[in-house]
Amino acid sequence: MWEAILEKFRDKPGQMKVATFLLRYGFSVDRNGTIRCVNVEIPHSKVSKALEVDRRVVVETAKTISSDPELLKVYSKIEPAGMSLRNIAKEMGMGLIIITADPTQVGIVAGATSIISKLGISI
Repeated sequence: MWEAILEKFRDKPGQMKVATFLLRYGFSVDRNGTIRCVNVEIPHSKVSKALEVDRRVVVETAKTISSDPELLKVYSKIEPAGMSLRNIAKEMGMGLIIITADPTQVGIVAGATSIISKLGISI
């Protein structure tokens, strides 16, 4: 699917920027070209301001996605992955483990859970 996205926006760098932003932050696009974060409508003008692109680029990107069945199948189902506690764990009274490893290595999660288990920490 990523190849289809790259192909669709290959010659449109502004639209590629918008399409990538939508994926990265979990914003969906419905069949009417409305951008949403779960059930909250995100105005095209706010996306354009955040990305420093013309509002029309956002509108055209949403139209392109909503008119392409293959893209719409993906973009209409996008949901945010959830919040990151990285910046607020301390204030929330929580502990935080950040795992830095080569993502191409095998066994990263197994190694991390083994260490956590040996420390007697419940996940």
